[in-house]
Amino acid sequence: MDETRRNFDILMEELLPRREYRDICVLVRSNGHAQLVCDWLVEKGIPVITENSLQLDRHPIVRQMVSLLKFLDYPQDDLAFLEFICGQEIFGKISNIEHETLFKWLAERDKGPLYRRFAEKYPDFWATHISPFLRKSGLMTPYDLASEMVSRFGLIETYPQDELYIRRFLEVVHLAEEKRGTSLAAFLDFWELSSAEEKVPLPESVNAVRIMTIHKSKGLEFPVIVVPFHNWSVSGPDTSLADIEIDGQTMLTPMSSALGDIYYENRTRMFSEQLNLLYVAWTRAGQELYGFLPSEKTRGVSPALAAIELILEDKFNDLGLLEYGITPEKGLEKSTLDISGASTKPSCDDFCTTETDLYPRI
Repeated sequence: MDETRRNFDILMEELLPRREYRDICVLVRSNGHAQLVCDWLVEKGIPVITENSLQLDRHPIVRQMVSLLKFLDYPQDDLAFLEFICGQEIFGKISNIEHETLFKWLAERDKGPLYRRFAEKYPDFWATHISPFLRKSGLMTPYDLASEMVSRFGLIETYPQDELYIRRFLEVVHLAEEKRGTSLAAFLDFWELSSAEEKVPLPESVNAVRIMTIHKSKGLEFPVIVVPFHNWSVSGPDTSLADIEIDGQTMLTPMSSALGDIYYENRTRMFSEQLNLLYVAWTRAGQELYGFLPSEKTRGVSPALAAIELILEDKFNDLGLLEYGITPEKGLEKSTLDISGASTKPSCDDFCTTETDLYPRI
């Protein structure tokens, strides 16, 4: 992993002086790898957009607004109220209460509902910012409540960079009212079931490196594609189930080699899926493709690595470097390489490696 990180940093230093952030897309197989690459880029101060970063329910302002709505629907919900007053983006911004002071008060564990204890401890803040919502919660629709939060807390003025998320949340609340009715409980039920599916549309003007899973990249194309991980192992226990017939009865059983053909057909299908992923990843690049290979044999079975080694066998020089085409720095016409070997349009295909990793550059 350290080798991949080191070479990834080198690659970014070579790419960024001549490429816009939006030109670059990093493809990974898992959300774990997506988060890892995201951390690498954030540490270097590079703006990043991931699939999760576009999810509405992951944005802190939206989460804190929902927590306040949950509290308004059921004031006895201490957890919802706690989530709101612990949020830095809304409560932390509009209150003069220091975080450490608040935590010390919370640690006292006095009896009674949390909101009542808070109202007694901080009556001015309660009267100004919470009580008005609580009095109107039964009379206002969820959309009106959310709009009032945005206005009263000055969210768009304070966080103009997050306006897209705030307005999208208001739009979702409005659409939920049309489908589910205007009660706050109905909206919260809708949000519980559907929030993970709600995303913010990506503006074309956003200049940031994209990180996405290979599966989600199907049908898309980016000028520069980076595939930092190819050691997609299919070893380990198979958690899938197979249905078998015993004495005329159909039964479900864990997948194991004792099942014979059923087991090996399933393994073959898993291997084929990896090769398909490799094909998808390597054909998303419009101009440049970079990929890393580990310097040492990885544990477990990795059909993707085996396929790459077979295709690129004996093509590396003594320095572990493989180049194809003309480097983009020379300003010559670029081209892309179809993974099947057929050149589909003018291409600039370079495969560059260090002694430890492979950078296919297309």
